[in-house]
Amino acid sequence: MTTANWTLDIYPSDSSEPVSVTFLATDEIDDTQISADDLAAVNAILPSTFSRTEIASFWDTITWIFVSFFWMCLDDLGETSPTIYPSTDTNLPFANATILPPTNNILVNQILFDKYSSFLQTAVLNATLNFSEVGPINSIHPLLKKLLLCFDAIKGVGDSGDSGWRLCNDEYSVRSSHVYYGNVLPATSGRFIK
Repeated sequence: MTTANWTLDIYPSDSSEPVSVTFLATDEIDDTQISADDLAAVNAILPSTFSRTEIASFWDTITWIFVSFFWMCLDDLGETSPTIYPSTDTNLPFANATILPPTNNILVNQILFDKYSSFLQTAVLNATLNFSEVGPINSIHPLLKKLLLCFDAIKGVGDSGDSGWRLCNDEYSVRSSHVYYGNVLPATSGRFIK
């Protein structure tokens, strides 16, 4: 049985080869996947004034950022777990997909939710928040979501300096605003937005 983990590749400035730091689902560094020398090299990137506690806090913060972002992105796409596609099947790349269970999802697993929400309250916000228990009613579930697909359509640039219109296919919808080419596009029901 394989252990759930994720890997962060760090490129020390004196090397073109990355040092891979693998984290377990429980957010600890997997010391079976990194040598003591490589971990020391990665920790050497941190300010020399960092104590052991500050180094541990740094890695906890990195884990919180990446893991929270990962699960929030999946939730935004309507997913509760990742899907792995084999890279060797070039004829039918989506035919042999493996959908993993949401076991390590911090928005589904109560133990992980408690751990990550506690870190949010103590280390990030320095505030106490009241979160409800994760359960069948208060939990995320896979949802079919649609995306707003847009591209620039040239209306014609005249003396007014008008740069054109953005064509949006109203067959799609979104739950919230999305950043597109650096601009925030609110959800719209129209075909053209300016």
